[in-house]
Amino acid sequence: MNEMNEMWNLPEGFIEKTDTDELLLYADTDSAYLLYDLPFDKYEDINQLVNYVQRIAKELGVLYNGALEHYLSNIGLNPKYNTMDFKSEVIAYKGFFNTKKFYSLSKAWDEGVYFEEKPKLKTTGGQIKKSDVTQLTKALLTEVYNVLVMDLKQVDTNKMYKIIFHTLKNKYKLQIQQDIQSMNFKSFSIPKKWGNTKKTVPPFVTGAMLYNALMEDTFRPSDSFIVVKIRIDLFKLTEYFKNNEINENEFTLQYYDILKLKDKINVISIPPELTDEQKDNLINIMKQLNIQLNYDDIVDSNIDSKLLPFEKLFKAE
Repeated sequence: MNEMNEMWNLPEGFIEKTDTDELLLYADTDSAYLLYDLPFDKYEDINQLVNYVQRIAKELGVLYNGALEHYLSNIGLNPKYNTMDFKSEVIAYKGFFNTKKFYSLSKAWDEGVYFEEKPKLKTTGGQIKKSDVTQLTKALLTEVYNVLVMDLKQVDTNKMYKIIFHTLKNKYKLQIQQDIQSMNFKSFSIPKKWGNTKKTVPPFVTGAMLYNALMEDTFRPSDSFIVVKIRIDLFKLTEYFKNNEINENEFTLQYYDILKLKDKINVISIPPELTDEQKDNLINIMKQLNIQLNYDDIVDSNIDSKLLPFEKLFKAE
């Protein structure tokens, strides 16, 4: 503290007194984003880009501090003890902002570090960082980020829109078809933990009961699980339980006829780790009962809903 007082020529104890002043309600930093036309190609020399932006930050600092001093002088406060500091923490080649907490930048420089060979990707709020996103969604969004941020030469918004909402979207819809065909559950589903189920019986609990009934297993709420969206054949499912006389499990006790089953079963909960034998057995039973993976719901949860926020970035139809 004493070194800071000497550096700014402040009275002894000024900082300590200010920090505890009852009139100091709140102090924080914030960011300002300004759009400048560069007088040179930003890709030709990263040092030139950084130096130019740093100079702008310093000039803005002088201007804003001048305005601040004028304001404080006219309201009777001493401008000597008030200041604004401006610095260019991040210099980005390219980026997008969807909301305050959802953005991505291709950084050329950050806090004194140059990225000369390949820009560094910085993401905040993006789902490619989240653990509760499927493998397929992360792969899709990684490619979307590459188009929007890491492809430095691509600036045509119509072309980017077509790549994202046609080329990539169709690519991963085809991938879902292939994963459904091979029953690759882990591609489009994520393991979850059992939550509080005291008030109502959520779909994933009924889905676990269905799995236990089909596989004659003891998959319990203490286990983690994967929820897979399905379509069932009501007639075949009820006939299966009647013909096999499976009457002593949670599922058949609650859903013993078509009226009970209708609109109740749209997922099956399976263990995140299945042996090859268990997987083959489950696939055979599902085929026998015409239980199908719900392609439309899987596409919506893995692709459509995840791409929706990016629509706001484009004017194209």
